[in-house]
Amino acid sequence: MRARRSLHVVPIITLFLWIALPVPAEPQAGLLLVKAGKWCLQQIESYAVGKAIDFATGQSFHQELEQEIPRLVTQIAVTIGPQRAVLQENLALHQEQLAVLTRLTGSQEAQGKKIGELKADQERLLGRIDKLEARMTKLERRVDGIDSYVSELNTRVSRLEDAMIRECLDLRRADVLGKDAFRVKESPGAWSADHSGSESLTLDLRLLLNSCTGDLTQRGLLIQLSLVTRDLDKDMLLYATFTDAQSGGQLSRQEIPLDRPVYRVDGQVVELFFPYGDILHLPSPDRIALALVLTHDGEVLYTLPSRVMSCASGQRVTCRWVG
Repeated sequence: MRARRSLHVVPIITLFLWIALPVPAEPQAGLLLVKAGKWCLQQIESYAVGKAIDFATGQSFHQELEQEIPRLVTQIAVTIGPQRAVLQENLALHQEQLAVLTRLTGSQEAQGKKIGELKADQERLLGRIDKLEARMTKLERRVDGIDSYVSELNTRVSRLEDAMIRECLDLRRADVLGKDAFRVKESPGAWSADHSGSESLTLDLRLLLNSCTGDLTQRGLLIQLSLVTRDLDKDMLLYATFTDAQSGGQLSRQEIPLDRPVYRVDGQVVELFFPYGDILHLPSPDRIALALVLTHDGEVLYTLPSRVMSCASGQRVTCRWVG
């Protein structure tokens, strides 16, 4: 059975609660995108009238944009609400600007009819960059004077959730993570982390037990992967295997396709939610082992040896990491 990245439609009102989060400005990232985009457009127009392309400057912009990708991936992994959406779009624009730079400075791409297509692509990209900067500015302005509004809204949402939902009420006020608004309560023993670095991959992993879906209807394990890849361009798969820690019997094995890297330096943040009902098939209390394997084109890039969690089923399932 394949894991589902999103199980429910997130209530819009849940996202509103996080409008008031402080939004740090990112003038350097925005300025770099604008400078690189305008330089590309200028070079395209100059090339069209017979001038040579400045390959040295193009390579410099390429390196600067690549260096921003790991930083943006890290920020996305620890950010919630509207700011996260802005950061994700920022990452996408960095990647697309890198692609335009590669085409412009390639040995054959900037020739003949392709120069017109490249100019149109760059103009569209600059338009999207301008819109992103406007969104960033708007978010910064919305921080001031909004605390009282959010407090009132939080009270109204709490009443609504109290009336409708019972399973995850103890996590109602916990931090929200990701575009699907998973509720995460990093209580002692309920979360674990790992880090791995190599020439081709930098990986940060968070395992968050007792998390809830955005609509507070299901509890489970939330896995967050923050990946920065270098010179990888094939299919990537994550294998998650749940076993009975005592007998070794397999309970569930899931194969999750990740985004294929497109750029020389690429990045993504992936969140995977496993409801307890999908992995628990043992009498209470349960001891379950989780093992992860990440592959690229069939080659193993990362493994997480079995981590054991102990789960007790009472009024609701509660788990903690024990190994």
